[in-house]
Amino acid sequence: MDFFEIDLSLTEEQTAYFLRYHQEHYADYYNHTVGEDYTNLDILFMHHEHDPVVKEVLANFPHQPAKVSLMHVAPHAEVVPHVDGTDYPRLSAVMFQLRKPAQNFAPTILYKDENESHLHYDCYAFSTQTLHGVKNNEHDRVALQLWYPEKIEKLYKLLILNEKKIEKNAL
Repeated sequence: MDFFEIDLSLTEEQTAYFLRYHQEHYADYYNHTVGEDYTNLDILFMHHEHDPVVKEVLANFPHQPAKVSLMHVAPHAEVVPHVDGTDYPRLSAVMFQLRKPAQNFAPTILYKDENESHLHYDCYAFSTQTLHGVKNNEHDRVALQLWYPEKIEKLYKLLILNEKKIEKNAL
């Protein structure tokens, strides 16, 4: 398993909040580098313990992330295919696209067995241990990401199977 869709969308108000937060804190982004090479990926960590809108989003998840961030890719930039290092608490990530309409949001691309999977979902989880990247279009690409230290199969059990078990018990 490399990814799974999550049947969840941010509200218009939540999306507007995160885009406004992105604009107001643009100078605070960390320009991610590997060695001395800039990766075309900018990261802004959010203090999810104190932010009421982040808390509102996290209330939808039965298992909480290690970190929450906004991820930014400039227009026409490419995040080259890569596998994340295991020193981050991010073996898997849940992604919410913030660019509306959806066709303006460049998808995450997973590369596996000579095939490409373009992830066009409002919300999805993917393995950062699968070769992945982004070929951005002419728009800023901004996403909300939840960082999980679990592998994708375990995250699926914690988020999706746990949710179905709860729904079944509620019937």
